Amino acid sequence: MTRKEKAQQLFLTYNCAQATAGAFTDILGIKEPALRLVSGLGTGVGGMQLTCGTLLGAALVIGSVYADETGSNKAAVSAEVRAFAQRFAAQNRSLLCSELLPQAIENRDPSLPGRPCLRYVWNAVELLTQMLDLSEDFPE
Repeated sequence: MTRKEKAQQLFLTYNCAQATAGAFTDILGIKEPALRLVSGLGTGVGGMQLTCGTLLGAALVIGSVYADETGSNKAAVSAEVRAFAQRFAAQNRSLLCSELLPQAIENRDPSLPGRPCLRYVWNAVELLTQMLDLSEDFPE
């Protein structure tokens, strides 16, 4: 199973933030706590359509990989998150759920399973996989 397939599987039950972070639970070292931790971030933070939940899930993964225990490298972590966000925005034209969700609904590919934002989840997973230099395969 690939990370994108894992994210798709999760997105059938969980929200966008959970599906994105859930595709990286192997490097997070936790599964259920990670899915619970990001549960309120879907549909742009609590359904308010603010920052895209896929971006928020990705920021959680990036922080878990790059942050040290002292917090002394928070500027470097923020730079990594910004770099990810810039790539995501360049490919999707926005970071806001309120702008992305209507596009996803309008341009929905009926052959894709799950909710309309699956393409954003897939995009975030692809970008994170590249950025973190990880295998596309999700270890079972």
